Amino acid sequence: MHVQLGDSPDNAVVTDIADLSGVATYGINDLLVAPDGTTYLDTLCYNFLAGDSAKPSPSPVLAVKTDGTFTEATRATSFPNGMALAPNSKTLLIADSLAQCIYACDINSDGSLSNERVWAELPREMPDGISLDAEGGVWVASHHRVIRVIEGGTVTDEVDMGPTRATACMLGGADGKTLLITASDSHDRSIITDNPSGRIFSVNVAVPGNSLPSVY
Repeated sequence: MHVQLGDSPDNAVVTDIADLSGVATYGINDLLVAPDGTTYLDTLCYNFLAGDSAKPSPSPVLAVKTDGTFTEATRATSFPNGMALAPNSKTLLIADSLAQCIYACDINSDGSLSNERVWAELPREMPDGISLDAEGGVWVASHHRVIRVIEGGTVTDEVDMGPTRATACMLGGADGKTLLITASDSHDRSIITDNPSGRIFSVNVAVPGNSLPSVY
């Protein structure tokens, strides 16, 4: 979807720019807009809520152009989730919740992705939303904690989320050193529907952010 804002949110015009139903057979998730206007968008091609994640289908990341045309940028992912891209960088980082890792992919001139490789293995984690900092570290929301990892998988910092489940994080604030974290008490849709518990946490960190904002 493409949203054009008028002089107020009430005057927003929403326009379909791409029909992804033939590729994203179960749903779509996070997205990130690159400086050239290409939108990288996660897909899910199986019902993970029904337990299908035991045998997940490849779920590609799509590259959607401003004219609505799109291609499968990579099929390396099984449950692509958060994405991060530093300004002037040609390397897209993609968290894969089921593969328990962060992939790095080279961005080609046409917006396609290549040279997919594991940037960091995260065993026993379920990486969700991610945010890149100015030293190349990545903050990763992983259910009951949010961790900062560097290339290769070393964890340098941790935020204990207690009983809550973190879903996404983003560095911001006046100096870029405020880590904002979205979380709720459960991921179970039936519980969330009747007992909403979503909230935003913040914590001060040492290294400022250096990534384009993602949309969740």
